[in-house]
Amino acid sequence: MQTYVIFLSLFGRVFLNASAYDDIVRECKEKEMHGCYELGNYFLRRTAPQLAIRYHKMACENNYLKSCIKLGVMYQYGKGRKKNISKASKYYKDVCKKGEGSGCMMLGELMMHSQMGSSQKALAYFDEACKKGDGEGCSKYAYYHKRNVYTEKDLPLAIDAYSKACENDRTQCVSLGDAYAKGELGLKVNYAKAKKYYSEACKSKSAIGCYRLGNLYYKGNGVKKNYVKAKVYYEQSCSSTHLNGSERGCNNLAVLYHYGRGVKKDTQEAKKYYKKSCAKRYDKACETLKVLK
Repeated sequence: MQTYVIFLSLFGRVFLNASAYDDIVRECKEKEMHGCYELGNYFLRRTAPQLAIRYHKMACENNYLKSCIKLGVMYQYGKGRKKNISKASKYYKDVCKKGEGSGCMMLGELMMHSQMGSSQKALAYFDEACKKGDGEGCSKYAYYHKRNVYTEKDLPLAIDAYSKACENDRTQCVSLGDAYAKGELGLKVNYAKAKKYYSEACKSKSAIGCYRLGNLYYKGNGVKKNYVKAKVYYEQSCSSTHLNGSERGCNNLAVLYHYGRGVKKDTQEAKKYYKKSCAKRYDKACETLKVLK
C-alpha cells in the first residue's frame, strides 16, 4: 500500500489540488475508509477505472458500504470492467443484507431492468429498501402502486410510501408536491401543499423541486405570479448538482431572459442558458437554439 500511495502522490496532483489530494491519500493510508472512497471517486471521475476499482474494493472490504454500491454500479454498467450483472447483484445484495436500504433499492432497480430479475422481486426489494429508511426505495415502491403496472393499483399505499419517502429523504418530497399540484392519487388540487413539498425538496438541493417551485411563481398557481421569484428558483435548479430537473431549470431561466420576464431582455444570456440546458440533453432547448442562431 505504501508504495502505491507514493505512486499516486507523484502522479495524482496533475488532476487535483495537492493539499486536498494529500488529505484523502493520508486518510486512506491511515485506514480511514472515507479517504479510500474519495480516492475511488477521484479516479472514476478521471476515467481511471482500474484505480477506482482498487480503492473502492479496499473501502468495501472494510465495510464502507458506499464503496460497495459504487462497485455494483461499475459492474452493472461496465465501467472499468466487463459488464457483469451477477457481480453487481452480489454487491447490492451484500449491502442490503447489512441493513443499508440503498443496496436493496439498487437491487430492486437491477431486478426490474435486467433479464435475471423479475418485477415481483424488484417490488419486494423496493419495499425492503423503504422499510430500511431509503427514500428513493419508498418512491419506487409508491410509483408502481400508483400506476397499476406489475402490481395492483393501491393509491392509499402509494400515498403512504411517498410520505415515507419524503420523511426519509427531503429530495423525494417532489412526488407529493406533484400529487397536490395535479390532483393525483385521489387527492384534491392544493397548491399550498404542493408549494410546501416543493420547498422541502428545493431546500435539500433537489433540482426538480426548485424547478417545480419556480413554475408555481411563473404561472401564478396558488401564489401571486412573480417572475423575479421564479428566476431565483430556476437559478437554483439550473446550478444544482442533482441533475434530474436541472436541464428544465436552465431552459426556463433562458426563457425569462429570452422574453424579458422579471429581467431585462437579453438574447445572449438566453442563449447561454439554452446551451446549458441543451448540453444536459433537453431537446426543447436545443430546438430553440437553432431558431436563435
